[in-house]
Amino acid sequence: MTEGTFPPLEFSERSRIALRRAAALDPASRFAALAVEDPLELLPRIARRLRERAMLLELDDVHGAAVARVCIALVGPSDGAPAAERSDATVVEWLLVLVDESIDAVEQAFWRGEPSASETEGSTAHWLAEGLGLEPEEARRAMAEFNRLPAAPRRTFIDLVSGNIASDRSGVQLSLEQTQHVREVLATLLGGLPEVGAKKKSASNTREVDEPVEAPAEAQRDAYPRDLP
Repeated sequence: MTEGTFPPLEFSERSRIALRRAAALDPASRFAALAVEDPLELLPRIARRLRERAMLLELDDVHGAAVARVCIALVGPSDGAPAAERSDATVVEWLLVLVDESIDAVEQAFWRGEPSASETEGSTAHWLAEGLGLEPEEARRAMAEFNRLPAAPRRTFIDLVSGNIASDRSGVQLSLEQTQHVREVLATLLGGLPEVGAKKKSASNTREVDEPVEAPAEAQRDAYPRDLP
């Protein structure tokens, strides 16, 4: 198991029944059946994978893309038994491949500047805009820039905002390398955006390194859960 990798979620009997039923539905009904109540538990699988890969994306965007890929795969060419009849481990691995493909597709769409279906108050872009004093469009561009950084600084930043870096009464304890990572991330999020005015940059640069950076509880729970089994 590589660094930052968590044990995969199991494939429940409820998920197997839902997958079997979805395979017999028409395309529109199939998507609704797998998206509305998330019987395949794609949302927690996506949240884990985003955390593993240390990426900032909208969970709902990736979820929609993943459900669409599952629907297509259910009626596409088969390399063996139907997905619903395969072993638990095989189905979990199959879903992970589709989740990774969906993350890659959404990341590329972000980079191209395509609009997101998730621009609500609880979105990742809204949280980033509030925390860094950015406009929503600036926050989306900042997310795109962040996801193109090397994995190490991205992971340090995600751990910092998720509360997974040790702290005491004097503040968050960062190593020299971690401090450099945070500076690199902040330079990317703020310095690389021509739309961000000098006043915003100046205000953001006054933030102390040991000042707590805390995401809204809902965003932390949905996108980057602290307690993973």
